[in-house]
Amino acid sequence: ILGIMKAGAAYVPLDPAYPEARLAYMMEDTKARLLLVGPGGDEAVRTLNLCSEVLSFEDLSMAAAACPTQAPEVEIGAGDPIYVMFTSGSTGKPKGIVVPHRAVVRLVTDQTYAHFGPDTVFLHLAPLAFDAATFEIWGALLHGGALAVLPSIKPTLQEITRAIQDHGATTGFFTTALFHAIVDEQVETFAPLKQVLTGGDVVSSTHVRKVRQ
Repeated sequence: ILGIMKAGAAYVPLDPAYPEARLAYMMEDTKARLLLVGPGGDEAVRTLNLCSEVLSFEDLSMAAAACPTQAPEVEIGAGDPIYVMFTSGSTGKPKGIVVPHRAVVRLVTDQTYAHFGPDTVFLHLAPLAFDAATFEIWGALLHGGALAVLPSIKPTLQEITRAIQDHGATTGFFTTALFHAIVDEQVETFAPLKQVLTGGDVVSSTHVRKVRQ
């Protein structure tokens, strides 16, 4: 993501688990010119012939040594797009929402709903195709904080708990369903966190009180 931004481009996060038709529609709708794939599950995306130009992280790693070390001379404005995020499509075709740089800055700077700073360690739990990832990534990086990246795409409650403990996470965003599940099954997961955020559905006040206690 940082490389894409430094090049003055914008990104469209694709979930390899999406149906082929949805991935093809997203690529066509955005007129994406380059498809970047990672190891493992992303191989499924590579075989769909969604884009004429495909790069893998392995290709980039091998080519990196020959690349210039100075930053590209690219100017990016507040209104320029940083990424395109698609809606769920539950009421029809998914809609691509162009998010400008200013929207990301507004989300995590000069805000009072959460503390942002170099002393924060954000748990990176959300998939890139879910907009909560924006809060996690830029909430950390734009304030000199750290980002604790979970190695598993679909971590278990035990893996989430271990990541919070091992990385000293201070802040985490959890979808409402996941928040409720952790409270019911393993509420001690939240103990090391200083900030717990949740959203996406109606939150149970009983569960909130249990976490606070």
